[in-house]
Amino acid sequence: MSYTVNQIKKAGKILIIEPDNEDALKILSFWRSTHEKPLNYACTFVEKYSKRISKNYIIAHRLKRTNSIIKKLKRFNTEGMQLTTMQDIGGCRVILDNINNVNRLVNSLNHSEYFELRNNYIE
Repeated sequence: MSYTVNQIKKAGKILIIEPDNEDALKILSFWRSTHEKPLNYACTFVEKYSKRISKNYIIAHRLKRTNSIIKKLKRFNTEGMQLTTMQDIGGCRVILDNINNVNRLVNSLNHSEYFELRNNYIE
């Protein structure tokens, strides 16, 4: 089953008011699941580059929990946050043994055609 962007947006708005709404939760579950495959692909891609930099790395990924998504929708409701524009439903993290290796990884990823660094949290 799939849903339109408008149905997903509407479900997000409903969940702000009714966090237990079954229909909206079903749509949210679908929306979360659509992020799983691209997240796995991205983490595999980043891991490939991490292995080239160091043998000592840890990589982890996760999908944001349903309750966390709803809390974020509520918290940023006045700022126009929508379920379809939430940018951190999935996340991948790499831990390396030193800052030089982190910079090398970022540099390597930036030179690939599939990666774009948007926020450098280290700087």
